[in-house]
Amino acid sequence: MLLHNHGLFQHGRSSVASGKTVVMKNNISVKPLRPASQQHSLQILFGLWAATFLFTLFSLSLMHTHNVLSPVWFPTAIMTVAFYRVKRSLWPCMSVAGVLGIVLATALYAPEQNGLLHPLTNLMEALVGALLLRRWLNLDNPLRNLRHWTQMAIATALIPPLLSGIVVASLMPGGNAFQTLLVWMLSDASGALAVVPLGMLIRADYFQRYRNRTLLISTILTAAITLALSVIAMLYMPWPFTFIMVLMMWSAVRLPRIEAFLIFLLLIMMVLALSAQHPLVQENIENTLHTYRLSNMLGLPFLMVQLPTGVMSIAMYAVYSERRRIAESETRFRNAMEYSAVGMAIVDAYGQWLQVNKALSKFLGYPPDELHQMTFQQVTWPEDLAQDLEQLDRLARGEIESYSLEKRYRTRQGEAVWALLAVSLVRNADGTPLYFIQQIEDINDLKKSREANKRLMAEITETNEALFQEKERLHITLDSIREAVISADSQQNIIFMNPVAEKISGWKQAEAQGKSLHEVLYITQGDQGPRLENLYSDENLDSDIELNKVLHSRYGGSFDIHHSMTPLSTQEGEHIGFVLVIQDVTESRRLLRQLSYNASHDALTGLPNRSSFESQLKGLLKSLPGGHQSHALVMLDLDFFKAVNDSAGHAAGDALLREIAGLMRSLLRPGDILARLGGDEFGFILRHCSTEQALSASERIVDAIKHYEFFWAGRLHRIGASAGLTLIHNHNAQLAEVLVQADAACYTSKNNGRGIVTVYTPVHSSGDQSSACQICNNA
Repeated sequence: MLLHNHGLFQHGRSSVASGKTVVMKNNISVKPLRPASQQHSLQILFGLWAATFLFTLFSLSLMHTHNVLSPVWFPTAIMTVAFYRVKRSLWPCMSVAGVLGIVLATALYAPEQNGLLHPLTNLMEALVGALLLRRWLNLDNPLRNLRHWTQMAIATALIPPLLSGIVVASLMPGGNAFQTLLVWMLSDASGALAVVPLGMLIRADYFQRYRNRTLLISTILTAAITLALSVIAMLYMPWPFTFIMVLMMWSAVRLPRIEAFLIFLLLIMMVLALSAQHPLVQENIENTLHTYRLSNMLGLPFLMVQLPTGVMSIAMYAVYSERRRIAESETRFRNAMEYSAVGMAIVDAYGQWLQVNKALSKFLGYPPDELHQMTFQQVTWPEDLAQDLEQLDRLARGEIESYSLEKRYRTRQGEAVWALLAVSLVRNADGTPLYFIQQIEDINDLKKSREANKRLMAEITETNEALFQEKERLHITLDSIREAVISADSQQNIIFMNPVAEKISGWKQAEAQGKSLHEVLYITQGDQGPRLENLYSDENLDSDIELNKVLHSRYGGSFDIHHSMTPLSTQEGEHIGFVLVIQDVTESRRLLRQLSYNASHDALTGLPNRSSFESQLKGLLKSLPGGHQSHALVMLDLDFFKAVNDSAGHAAGDALLREIAGLMRSLLRPGDILARLGGDEFGFILRHCSTEQALSASERIVDAIKHYEFFWAGRLHRIGASAGLTLIHNHNAQLAEVLVQADAACYTSKNNGRGIVTVYTPVHSSGDQSSACQICNNA
């Protein structure tokens, strides 16, 4: 009995049941606590004393009855949570308060066991646990994943109980030292796992959660059902802890972490009370312990129940958090396009609008549904269409990576409006064009402003009398536009820079005047590419096309830009200088790159998605007629994957999918195409191969998956795969046809025992020209 007086309370869940309100009042903040007032410090100390006193009485009351289970010791866990969450300057006073609570409770309830050995050992254990928690975890959501849960369990339920148990066992006169150590550790570990998670997570604003009536009702109903069924299990069920663990798992799945841990604590306290007071429960537990020969490890059932249920609660939290993160990411992606101030669109290889945002719809005057029925050629001003199609053709052939130009569009009202068009191309893995991403910025007013500037500069050269006035007017206009404008003389020495040019170059006008453009502006072809030595040449005179130019600022940083350089001449044709206009397109290019990648890849594995895969397959089919090439299409489904999800959780399933994707990619050739089509379904195209070669490659992959060892939470999982293969040639060069053939072959593999590759082989009936097909199975 002396063994249980050592203070086996290890984790802060019991603090919610009794002493939580005062103990946790001043240390709920996510950040380190501010210096508490004297009154608050006294409240903390009194709360800790009251909590340790009450929970010590509870534990001692269990020890002084006929209890077949080892009592769970809560006071140590109460002190561990308090030390973890309160500033260290209060630790000496808190140590005294905690020890006094244990000593006073022992003196009142079991005076024959009173002494300082066990309370001081409890204090040492709580300090060690709190220091480990502070080193490994922080106050900002400390139990976010299973790694944090494991660290918490080691820091509070393993290392401190082991150290304190060794101390007590070595100082106990006579008796069985190993049995003393074992009971001490099990009692402390059970208390820690019951209390600490709740004590670490609960916050001062916890009860505000229950403004949500749904959560409140769900919590109350779940708690009532769990406790009621647990009582029935303890009274009448064989192996009652198995039923209790199932009920706790159910609570962990239904409720958030805090509510689940609160129910766990109440359930453990109820089971302890029943085992101490009810003869039928005592008999039931004695039979169970005798059956499993656990008479020397009486606290083990609590650990066996608490460990998996705690892991389940944290795992469910991690899964829900990941789902929220993915949903938020998808929402941000959609909003980035839909609510962009610049018109954005996705266009197929034939010019059909696949997706348009509100800004583009407003700019052109067409509702989105009507635009989806049109092509960009239909809304392009006829005189500008040829130039756009020429650049589009160069982009499709791979001569350029992207292009931009100023062009006119025809609105629904028939008006011509100017836009700055930037286009990039998303390709399949084999290089076949998939779709174009277009950014269409309204520069109608800017274009008019440019034309006005040109007229203004022409007027400046007409008469010397109005030179000063016209020059000032030009500077004012240039200062008000969004683009960087730099004026240079005939030797390309800078005369004027507007504020935007000063900002992106890092040079003030006063510093840059008289210096050459090459000295002030460091522009490269791409971020790490060669420097652009000549900003103006006969080859790009008045050209609207700017290819991936990057301006590096004087003091660090860079900007993606478009630029145009216009020569200035007098009416007599005398060359007097240049005007350089630079537009910052950094954000638009970033959005285009992000759109291009996310639209064609699976977020989990990084492989091409179904849409990208089918587009690549369609492009491959188009290249078959007239040629002698043959390829193979393989559909592969994972076998027994659902069992991994059900037994280890969706996080394990996601990790397994990523590893299997990497395994298959390593077994395929660089030119082959691999994609995740959805769920546990994959597809790949083996280029330029015969049926025998494709079958051999598919069997290698199926065999590799069959023998792949996947470890999760210390447990080995194995799965398999079934695959269907069809050869792609001139006779079946139809997308729907080859997909149906591969799916049918894969389905046959599933029906014929799994773990095999089935080849789809078409055969012609002898009676007429219709055809049938047969399926060849290959083990």
